[in-house]
Amino acid sequence: MSNAFGASLLAYWQGDSEAKHIIERDDGYKEEIAVKYLFEKPSEWSQEEIQSLDMIPPNSTILDVGCGVGRIAIYLQNKGHQVVGLDSCREAIKIAEARGLELTFLGNVCKLTDPPLFDSYDVIIMMGNNFGICGDIFDTEQLLTRFKRFLSPNGLLIFSCRDPLKTDKPVHLAYHKQNRIKGRPPGLIKIRICYQDIKDEWWDLLFVTIPTAEEMLKNAGYQKITIYQDPSSPVFYIVAKQQ
Repeated sequence: MSNAFGASLLAYWQGDSEAKHIIERDDGYKEEIAVKYLFEKPSEWSQEEIQSLDMIPPNSTILDVGCGVGRIAIYLQNKGHQVVGLDSCREAIKIAEARGLELTFLGNVCKLTDPPLFDSYDVIIMMGNNFGICGDIFDTEQLLTRFKRFLSPNGLLIFSCRDPLKTDKPVHLAYHKQNRIKGRPPGLIKIRICYQDIKDEWWDLLFVTIPTAEEMLKNAGYQKITIYQDPSSPVFYIVAKQQ
């Protein structure tokens, strides 16, 4: 992420409790997002998110990919884990540090070839739709394969994703149809983040169904352990272990 995203975080952190940024899709669809959700306390999280994080063994070393302002990283750090917050947004990292996150790394996970700070991790987490931040299915599978080099034996990968097909909105169904015509997965969206007059670069973000996620994990050499999902929500959480 770059300027618009970071600027919206800073605005909230500096006192604008109503700060919002806009996620714009390449078909013109726009969604306004309140920044405060990135600062939510554990009491505001879903039961499924808490359950997936409860799978982490005691005293683990954890890499939080796309840590943002440290929402989850600080929670896990307070539970006694050693957590490295990784993010490509400089403002997010600075805010996470100001909030008490002890270990951070500024970088783009899609370009990392070696684990940052530690030789290996017991757990890698990718929450808040970060599972698909590297783009299409092939690139995401390549990332998952690299992560196996980051993980200790029997290390865990925990992530969340939104099932793109759990919608009845015509604007989304039409986008899925156009993607299929173009030979793209239905849940591969091209977006950018806008804040006031600042517009970030366009980038691809991948959403997949649970069966597709399971197939990708298998292709990359992981075995699924548990899936958590509220039937009324399109968001699901998967805990997987490298084989």
